[in-house]
Amino acid sequence: MSMVNLENCKKIIGDTEISLSLTRIAYQIIEDNYPLDENLVLIGIKTGGEFIARRLHGLIKDITGIDLKMGFIDIGLYRDDLVNVTSDPVLNGTEIDFDILSKKVVLIDDIFYTGRTIRAALDALIDFGRPEFVKLAVIVDRNNGEYPIRPDYIGKHVLVEKDKKIKMSFKETEGEDFVYVVEK
Repeated sequence: MSMVNLENCKKIIGDTEISLSLTRIAYQIIEDNYPLDENLVLIGIKTGGEFIARRLHGLIKDITGIDLKMGFIDIGLYRDDLVNVTSDPVLNGTEIDFDILSKKVVLIDDIFYTGRTIRAALDALIDFGRPEFVKLAVIVDRNNGEYPIRPDYIGKHVLVEKDKKIKMSFKETEGEDFVYVVEK
């Protein structure tokens, strides 16, 4: 288990707020898509969105008794800044073992910033078929979009200067859920 060095970081959202946000988002997804059926699927963007998708899947199943299909998408090869990041992108493997043609897709990520990640995820998703619609769920919306993309389900709106980074720590990897700002 890796640990976040909080020396240059400031926690802005804690475990309880994240848990409440996930529960609220799960109920919103259920309400917006009621009655739930096999046409609704959850797809998490690797890697942070994968943790969030797994939790939303569990919450929705606990609330409704319905076991929605769930998959995970790797956007490594779809990023528009690939040449600036590295010559060898890290690929985490897409795991979608169902057809998304005409499905109602809830795309899930941890933090929404510029919209670039979501644009890449939409490009990757279309390679698997054309869904009926795609809605976006995120834990944090920074309100700094560069693309005309907005989340449909939001845990928290956070206003932070554009030059600062926001990151999320997960109990699966860090032992605790929290969102923090990296101070320079």
